[in-house]
Amino acid sequence: MSVPDVNINPDMSSKKMWIVGGFLFIIAVPVVYFLVLKNSPSPKSNACMIDQDCEKGYVCLNKMCIAQAPRVVPSDNCKGSADCPVNMECKNQKCVAKPPPPPTPPTPPPPTQTTGGNNGSVSCTTYCGRNWNSELPVQWNGAKCISTLPAVGCDNTSSNPIACVCQQTGTGWTGLTTGSYCLDNPNCESGACALVTGDSQKQCCQYYKYKDTTTGNTVCSTGKLCTSNSDCLSGCGRVPGNPNKQCCQNGVYNTGGVPVCH
Repeated sequence: MSVPDVNINPDMSSKKMWIVGGFLFIIAVPVVYFLVLKNSPSPKSNACMIDQDCEKGYVCLNKMCIAQAPRVVPSDNCKGSADCPVNMECKNQKCVAKPPPPPTPPTPPPPTQTTGGNNGSVSCTTYCGRNWNSELPVQWNGAKCISTLPAVGCDNTSSNPIACVCQQTGTGWTGLTTGSYCLDNPNCESGACALVTGDSQKQCCQYYKYKDTTTGNTVCSTGKLCTSNSDCLSGCGRVPGNPNKQCCQNGVYNTGGVPVCH
């Protein structure tokens, strides 16, 4: 008995094989993806509140799970502190914790000085603040009263002398009187701080200051500015180096038609 020939369509066979292969591929992809993810360290979730919300090997930082950096193990065979982690140093070829830094020494209080020239007619607040009688170092650049002897108080005057205990402030002298040593113009009541004859330190001028055209130094004027004799008690004239006329202390004389102070 003969078996009839079966007519197999090659196109149909290819389609069946393609369908079977496609089905196997669809099944295989999720399986491989699941196996890869299962064996890879990954956070439980990208969002977190504490480290326990993340998988092993991850930590919570800024509410996000990130891979934890490997822990640095201190070396037991270091050659120098550069081989050790931060805050550790190399001692006897081992990394040990650095000793704490020494405590910062306390800042010393500003210097003080007790004066002896206040006859009691002014308060020690004024006496210290204006460096009365130039008893305090002008380099202090300011002072205040912190106590008095006897204990009359910094803001009070007395019929008896007062020893003022003054303390440096460095905030600038103000209201210094004529003849007080000064650093700059704002220190003085007159608004003028300059050199005077016979002293290497600047003083508060009684009137004003000018640049001596002879020496080039800025010096105190010995009299207030004037334009005529009627402005002064003892005449109005010129002094060496001063381009302006000022009130003379001992009268005037004429030289070449120019009034000059004696």
